[in-house]
Amino acid sequence: MAGEFILSAFLPVILDKLISPAIQQVGAAFGTDEKLKKLKRILESLQSVLVDAEERQNSETSIKNWLSDLMDLAYEAEDVLEVFDFEAQRKRRSRIHDNNMRRKVFFYCSFYKPIMTRFSLCRRLNHIIEKVEAIADEIHKFNFQLNKEVGISFGRPQTHSYVDKESIIGREEDKEDIVSFLINHDGCNNRKIAVLPIVAMGGMGKTTLSQLVYSDLRVEHHFQLFIWVCVSDADFDVIRLVRLIIEAATKEECKLSNMELLQYRLREIITGKRYLIVLDDVWNENPIQWKQLMTLLDCGGEGSTVVVSTRSMVAAKMMATHTIHYLKQLHEEDSWELFKRRAFGDGAEETTSLVKIGKDIIKWCAGLPLAIDALGSMMRLKNDEEEWKAVLNSDIWKMQAAKDNILPALKVSYNYLPSHLKRCFAFCAIYPKAYEMEKETLIQLWMANGYIPFHGKGDLEAMGRDIFDELVWRSFFQNVKEVRSNYRQDNTYGYRGIVTCKMHDLMHDLAQSIMGKECLNFAQAHAPKWEDIPSNTRHLLIPSFPELTSPRSLPVLPTIRTIIGSNKYFLEQELPSKYPSMLKSLRVLSSQVKLFNKTVSVRHLRHLRWLDLSFSYIMELPEGICSLYNLQTLKLSGCEMLKKLPENLTNLVNLRCLYIDGCYNLVHMPRGMGSLKLLHTLTMYIVSAQVGRGLEQLHDLNLGGRLELYGIDKVSNVIDAKDASLSSKLNLHSIKLSWKGADSLEVFEALKPHDGLRMLEVWNYGGQQFPKWMNVPKQLENLVQVRLHDCGKCKELPPLGKLPFLEMLELFHMDDVKYFISKVSWCDSEMNTTSFPSLKELQMIHMENLEAWWEVDESNAQVLNNRQFFPSLMTLVTYNCKKLTTIPAIPSLQILRLGFCSPNLTDLFSFTLHEEPRLPRLQEICICDCHSLFHLPACLPSIRSLKIKDCKRLKSLSGPGSLTKLQELLLRGCDDLTSLPQGMESLTILHIFKCNKLVFLPEDLTKLDFLVLQSCDSLVFLPKGMEGLTNLKISKCKRLVSLPEGLIKLRNLNLDGCDGLMSLSEGVECFTELQYLTISECNKLRSLPKALQQQLPRLSGLRINGHDELIRPLSH
Repeated sequence: MAGEFILSAFLPVILDKLISPAIQQVGAAFGTDEKLKKLKRILESLQSVLVDAEERQNSETSIKNWLSDLMDLAYEAEDVLEVFDFEAQRKRRSRIHDNNMRRKVFFYCSFYKPIMTRFSLCRRLNHIIEKVEAIADEIHKFNFQLNKEVGISFGRPQTHSYVDKESIIGREEDKEDIVSFLINHDGCNNRKIAVLPIVAMGGMGKTTLSQLVYSDLRVEHHFQLFIWVCVSDADFDVIRLVRLIIEAATKEECKLSNMELLQYRLREIITGKRYLIVLDDVWNENPIQWKQLMTLLDCGGEGSTVVVSTRSMVAAKMMATHTIHYLKQLHEEDSWELFKRRAFGDGAEETTSLVKIGKDIIKWCAGLPLAIDALGSMMRLKNDEEEWKAVLNSDIWKMQAAKDNILPALKVSYNYLPSHLKRCFAFCAIYPKAYEMEKETLIQLWMANGYIPFHGKGDLEAMGRDIFDELVWRSFFQNVKEVRSNYRQDNTYGYRGIVTCKMHDLMHDLAQSIMGKECLNFAQAHAPKWEDIPSNTRHLLIPSFPELTSPRSLPVLPTIRTIIGSNKYFLEQELPSKYPSMLKSLRVLSSQVKLFNKTVSVRHLRHLRWLDLSFSYIMELPEGICSLYNLQTLKLSGCEMLKKLPENLTNLVNLRCLYIDGCYNLVHMPRGMGSLKLLHTLTMYIVSAQVGRGLEQLHDLNLGGRLELYGIDKVSNVIDAKDASLSSKLNLHSIKLSWKGADSLEVFEALKPHDGLRMLEVWNYGGQQFPKWMNVPKQLENLVQVRLHDCGKCKELPPLGKLPFLEMLELFHMDDVKYFISKVSWCDSEMNTTSFPSLKELQMIHMENLEAWWEVDESNAQVLNNRQFFPSLMTLVTYNCKKLTTIPAIPSLQILRLGFCSPNLTDLFSFTLHEEPRLPRLQEICICDCHSLFHLPACLPSIRSLKIKDCKRLKSLSGPGSLTKLQELLLRGCDDLTSLPQGMESLTILHIFKCNKLVFLPEDLTKLDFLVLQSCDSLVFLPKGMEGLTNLKISKCKRLVSLPEGLIKLRNLNLDGCDGLMSLSEGVECFTELQYLTISECNKLRSLPKALQQQLPRLSGLRINGHDELIRPLSH
């Protein structure tokens, strides 16, 4: 596929290099200065025609070919000039490190050796000049328009991360129809689960409509579980989708790959819950695969719904259980309103002539919101009537439209982008569709490839952020949001330090059409092979494919500039030692291949700017990496086996970002890190008492993002601590301060960060009190998340309740703290009447001396009654707080987790402040190892999930009828529990393990869907009335004699070690729904009922161990 060639933004980069002092100095030494000047003159003449050439390339093949040849030469010229620059840097570093006069004389006498480098560069330069002269000679054939202007715009409104529902036009009726259906439908065709497809062509706003519905307050109140999965046009792999659904529901990574384990985990999560699942962008038309998925989802509660957005009418008809919602084009009035808001926003003049032209322009958009949005954003930057007419009369409207009639409209928007925006946008074709791109990483990759224009002034990263924001504003990027940095610990609340975005799939198609073969994404290939890589590919993404097993099979890629590899099959495999010499143009490398070892020379990777070896097993980097003078970003996060960094790392004078968080085996930093003046991201720094490795190295570094400081106990005095200059590093958002038990309060005081900090962590501090700056809330008022860990000698917590934006507070091993809120903290006349106004999650772990929530005496008892505490708290976790015997009234609390409680905690709530239910919104309780707990409160009106583990003296859960909304119940190791209460009418999931005195279950479990019983030695029989049961697993219940009657919906039956079970015949009359059967070590079981025998050949899974007599009748 032939792409487009964007040279109008590329040649200026080369021209800037030609006039750089370093390259001119090298040119003089090599005797090539006149040739460099000649190349500059030719390129300047070519620059004058490029804008016109780029606009005409799609309609004139000869111009496209001319641009293609020039593009190849431009890339080659850039490589050669960067080798000149590399040699200048190498010699400059040699001169800095050389204090021997003899070596200096030798340096000047042999300037810019080796000889082979000089001759090679001269030869390549001559070749380029010869070729570019030939290309320049062809200019007269095309009658190009000279010096045609191309716009550069950064003066646009700032964007934000939230969806503005008010800006959505023309979809209110669609939304109301769908919301009404979701809330009011009552099942169909004897199925509890409804499927509603939304069908429309690409760019019509299916995803936006789904988002509007998903976030509607009526929908939020109606459903209990919300799951959003972007399916995209990848293969409809049921295992993959189940894994994504589990991850979306739990906010945790799911590493399961076995279908049996996946379906078991999925049912645990969704069984009995009224869920809403949105499957966005589905293309699958295979009914077998769809039925497999729906079978797994069919255990949800009544009213559960799957909303599917798709372009395929075949898929929609196959999936629908009720009706299909057809999303139509916007009406003319709504189209104009959307366009007008984008084109004339912020008071732009709405003249009669522009309105007329604008209404003609949107006719080409055919009512497609994506196209209207993109065009409106573009036209906002054009105030001249002639410019509007030029858009209206563009030849692109007449080009052959894609089958969905959307590409031409987007192509117009793309063509009017400034050229540097074009390159940045088109590069994103390297990612798969629906990929969540990180803003920071994207900007680094643009920089590494030279896409961000830089003229010696300003900040490259700031310019990159402007480009990103403008592409968002112009609708080339969408779904911008802030996320937490660590997916595996993705808490709901707290500081979110990473901005991500996506591209609409039609925008992705546009980017791919522009890049052509220059950009190859193997993620969208079927059965990819190394030989499929075209020789002129410059950007390559290698996803996790077993077909691409051996990196040794990688072909020679002389033009490749970007390799992003995430192939788990590559782990710790080695490339041939000569392979780096085949990647001489490489700028970006992300891989876990063992590329850097002692046998591999990295000197050939002199162009490398971005290197990501995160989470690899590398133990040390070769010193040769310190000769990669162009390196801007080095990512080593999570390399836990990495023991040291190269001592000459400070040679990397262009290094801007160094990620070493999670490299816990590092002992110290290289000397002189402060000499890396461009370094602005340093995720971890290990303080040492050795010269050149102290905090003073941070003084002049303008660091941002997150910084973790380890070894602060090595700081000997306040002056050294002040040298870190943390208070002046205004771009830092998150700081972690870690000691090894040292108690220097003065040093801690000197490490005060700036007032805008968002996240603060303090680890292993050995002092008895915190610094003053932690006790003055106004100095930390922007904090969103605080973690205090192993500060065991501190007597009091800082007055964190005064922080207005604090969402998450984590306290670990604060051994000497007696009161969560001390008297000094809250008996402050200036304090607001609310403590912790924004706190959403509180964790208190291993606080063994914590006695009470607040310090109260006669002098402040009245103050307590006038204070409001935790008005927004949603999650409370306490573990091993053995002296804490109370839980305060927190009306907003939804999740409560307790572990290793006080021996005096016999009742969950030992005192009452109010007559009404003290936790009216509590939905989930998990209690473990509270050995003195006898019973639960009498009234838990909203509880939906209850898990109690190893509470040995628990005798009862609650009174009859108090758990009417309970849906999931797990009991383990409750030795004194003899029965369960009646009235659990909503219960759908029940797990009971090692409750040896439990004799029977209640009779009214009519909605039970999932039942697991293990090691319940006193249980003799199961109750009747469980006709809805689909999953039954019984293990080591030795006295159980029989199963209940009427298990007609049973799909999964697992019996193991039930010595008393003699037969299944009684009451088991129908197994037509059974799919999986496992029987093991049920020694008295001699036969299967006839109905079950007939079903065996049709089972999806059958395992009968040691019971040949049970299946012997089948052989007859």
